[in-house]
Amino acid sequence: HKPQLRDPVAPELKHRFLQGNQIGLLAHQLFPGGIDVSKQARTNSDRLQLTQQLLTQNQRVLYEATFECKGLLVMVDILVHTGTELLAYEVKSSTRITETYLSDAQLQFWVLKQVFKQPVKMHLIGINPQYRLNGSLDLKSYFKIYPLQEEPSQNLSTEQDVASGHRVLESSQAPTLLPGKHCIKPYKCDFFNHCNPQKSQHGIPIPQMSQEVLESWNQKKYFDFTDLPINELPAKYQRIRWAIQKQSWHLDTDFYHLWKQGIVLPVASMDLETWTSPLPEIQATGPWESIPFLAAVYSHSQGLQCAFVDHTETDQRYAFTCQLLKLTEPFASILVFDKTLETLTLQTIAGLYPDLKQACYNLIDKFRDVFELFKEAHVYHPQFQHQFNLKSISRVLNPEIPESDILKNGIDALIAFNAYRQETNPILKEITKNQLEAYCGMDAQMTYAIFEKLPALFLK
Repeated sequence: HKPQLRDPVAPELKHRFLQGNQIGLLAHQLFPGGIDVSKQARTNSDRLQLTQQLLTQNQRVLYEATFECKGLLVMVDILVHTGTELLAYEVKSSTRITETYLSDAQLQFWVLKQVFKQPVKMHLIGINPQYRLNGSLDLKSYFKIYPLQEEPSQNLSTEQDVASGHRVLESSQAPTLLPGKHCIKPYKCDFFNHCNPQKSQHGIPIPQMSQEVLESWNQKKYFDFTDLPINELPAKYQRIRWAIQKQSWHLDTDFYHLWKQGIVLPVASMDLETWTSPLPEIQATGPWESIPFLAAVYSHSQGLQCAFVDHTETDQRYAFTCQLLKLTEPFASILVFDKTLETLTLQTIAGLYPDLKQACYNLIDKFRDVFELFKEAHVYHPQFQHQFNLKSISRVLNPEIPESDILKNGIDALIAFNAYRQETNPILKEITKNQLEAYCGMDAQMTYAIFEKLPALFLK
């Protein structure tokens, strides 16, 4: 009803959509010779008409075949007409089949069964999680086809869902459904920022509590974060509430000193960038495998140092890890901001190269996660505006540190690295490499600067 209220598409989501489209087009090659309805017709009504026309002409394979039943429109990724039955395929760029994917396919299955009298068989096509690149890409091994079983109970459920959807769309009012976990599961709603989380002037959302608690707050007309009874809030939001009321820092001294006890001098900070793709491009690697290509290590004694590999010819993770271990060896503690990626990457490397296993786990043991201070608001300032990422925190604690105006986030870095690998001009390659190292290095310096600022903050 109000498309202008839709949230802007986040960069990481745009990138994932592009990757999904890439996999969808690749899956077409499993059933070659088809006609892509979405490219031949612009509007949905034209696509519906063209699909019927092509089926009448006995076109065997269609891509994005479009059908409608009871106001429900579906576009089937791949449709194969064998003459006696229809084989439908929904393509997913994932290595696992989720309940959400099954529900999506069941919906298409239901429409096709209403439209056609002849037998219909529905399938999901996913990426084989066991696939490893060996020579050129083997599509039949790369993809994995899952037949969908027909469940009579699912037909009734779909009928009810369709009827319920029509009732919502026919209403002139938005549903009186309180915001909650359904706003982000199975996917984040396109209108999340419009109706959820009832954002206050302080930038703090109404916490995602149980439906009973939310209904109670709604009845009491608690529409701003500062209206909420503090004793009903989770501990994290109690700390945030305190900071907002005082318009000052909330500093959990006990938590900070306990965290600081884990720091052993000398100290450096580190940031890591990885490259991942649904299509493996390096021999012996698999789909969606996280490949480290850049690390920045910063300290006062050594300055900024980087480890960089391009993986253009072979898997260079061994050489990359050796560089990283050498850069971090002089330090007893390594500061990171959210150690999840660094830890998982080194654990993977340890599994690949037994002779590096102990050194990788020794480095993991050195990690001291600065993010732990902020993620549960043990350290919080109202200017954070409920943002807990590195750059948002750095802007408040160290506003003098500049941010990159070229690469603004990890997706930008990933896209830049892809461009670097494909670039043939050595000058342009060097420019991109310098931009990547500057971006990663700045994140490492931000992490170190936050660590340095904390003692004075707590002393004050």
